[in-house]
Amino acid sequence: MAPLRPLLTLAGIAFGSSVTPVEKVITLLEDLKLEVENEGSAEAATYDQFACFCKDLTATKSQAIIDGRDDIEAFSATISEKTAEKGEKEDELSKRKKDHETVSAELSGTHARYEKGIAEYEAQAADLTKAISSLEGAVRALEDSKFVSFVEVRSSVERALS
Repeated sequence: MAPLRPLLTLAGIAFGSSVTPVEKVITLLEDLKLEVENEGSAEAATYDQFACFCKDLTATKSQAIIDGRDDIEAFSATISEKTAEKGEKEDELSKRKKDHETVSAELSGTHARYEKGIAEYEAQAADLTKAISSLEGAVRALEDSKFVSFVEVRSSVERALS
């Protein structure tokens, strides 16, 4: 159409100075072509910008997904380790509680035996102390008396024991 324009312009001049309808249509078509080309260039630039945005966003999201999966795997491993460690600690705690109960029972038994032993000792010590006092009294009585018969000694021992 561009090569026809000069001819049509010359034809318009030859026929008159007014613009012919064909020239108007050609001018409108050329303007429309220029407008469509400009809009196409603008849309291409917008598309390129949007494509870069999508590409960058897709790369960012893909990396975030990969990082998230890595985090999930790491956290899952940590959870497994902590769960196993918790089980071990619960077992150890249970064993320690059982040992504590056993030792506490042994301690109670030992304490009761020692209390019984102490009571027996104190009773025996009291008896022996009384016997020693009685013997000391008898020895004094023998020393104070001159020659005393065994009958008199017996009565004095009986008095001391009572």
